[in-house]
Amino acid sequence: MYEIKARNPSIAWKNIMTLINNYGTNIVSDQGLTREILNLCVEIQYPLEGYPIEGTGWDLPALEKYASDLCNFSYDLKGFDYNYCERMGRQVYHVIELLKNYPNTRQATI
Repeated sequence: MYEIKARNPSIAWKNIMTLINNYGTNIVSDQGLTREILNLCVEIQYPLEGYPIEGTGWDLPALEKYASDLCNFSYDLKGFDYNYCERMGRQVYHVIELLKNYPNTRQATI
C-alpha cells in the first residue's frame, strides 16, 4: 500500500503524480493506454486550502455540481459518465445506521 500525507490538495496531487510516474503500471483500457497505481491512500490535512488545483484543467462548475450531489447523496448526476455517488449513496444509509447503534465500530467503511 502506498500512503501519501499532504497539507493540501495541490501538494497531494503533485505527490500522487510523481508516485504514478515512478511506480505506476502501464495498462491498456477501452480508452487506450493509461498508467495506474493500486492501493493508494491519501490523507489531506486542509482539503480546501489551495483549491482549485492549478494546471489540472478541471471544470470547476462541474466539480462543484458533483460535490454538491455527492454531499446530498443525489442519484441524478447528469453530465457525468462515471462516478461513485450511486454506489456510495446506497452505502451511506447503512453506515449511518451502524454508527448510530455502534459509535465505535470499525466496520463503517465506504
